[in-house]
Amino acid sequence: MLISALALGALAQTWWQRRQLVDMRLRQGALLEARVAERTQALAREIEERQRTEDDLRATQDALVHSEKMAALGRMSAAIVHEISQPLAAMEATLAATLLSGKVTDDFAVSRIEKARSHIRRMLRTIRHLKSFSRKEDGERRPVAVDTVVRSALELVGPRAGDCGVTIGFAPQGPGPVILAGEVRLEQVLVNLLMNALDAVADRPAPAVRVERRASGGSVQIAVVDNGPGIPSSLMARVTEPFFSTKQTGESLGLGLSISRTIVEEFGGRLALSEAPGGGTRAVLTFDTMAGERVAAE
Repeated sequence: MLISALALGALAQTWWQRRQLVDMRLRQGALLEARVAERTQALAREIEERQRTEDDLRATQDALVHSEKMAALGRMSAAIVHEISQPLAAMEATLAATLLSGKVTDDFAVSRIEKARSHIRRMLRTIRHLKSFSRKEDGERRPVAVDTVVRSALELVGPRAGDCGVTIGFAPQGPGPVILAGEVRLEQVLVNLLMNALDAVADRPAPAVRVERRASGGSVQIAVVDNGPGIPSSLMARVTEPFFSTKQTGESLGLGLSISRTIVEEFGGRLALSEAPGGGTRAVLTFDTMAGERVAAE
């Protein structure tokens, strides 16, 4: 009996040891599999991050190439504007002299000449705005009439608005405020916001863009509102980042809103984007206004 008990004890001990060994190997196998899976996921994330970095680098390179093209186009445009403005001015002066000579007595001919002069003056105003817009402005801030800048920006984007079938409404409330800013750079900001709004509504069945201006409590708000598809809430905080754009690759550098925000902050203002009531985007510029006595002193 003693021998049988010892044999059974040895057998049980051997079985327990083997069970422990099997459990240990199973745990080691599971641990190894977990480490392999973890490493595989890490490699997948590393590959994805590298791919994203390469895509960002490629997009940045494309943006820089496009930026150089736009700079070259801007230089050519400045030269073209200079060459066109003089012949247009001469044409307008010739038509005015023709009317003043009194030799044109037919009412229809007179009306056609007046209409031609009106179109030429409109082109000259656009050219004047373009020349002012392309002129490099120093960093000094001066008193600027807000409504005047808004109307100049609306005139600049008028042709684009016409192509989209949009009549941009401007609804100022109260007397026109004056702020301390740079006229050309503020106009640049408004043109960028208006062009973004027109791009957003280009494919809408009933496109609408409007500019609102409200002044109260020593500050003024200029809002550009559209009824486009709007900006997803998940991207709202990123749209002012450099090289970030919701447009298709190649259509935008993703610098417009970033530059606009920098300019506005240089003037001591704020640029805020939000969803417009009823859908679309509302871009609001907020500035401190100048008191009447200070405006007069300046």
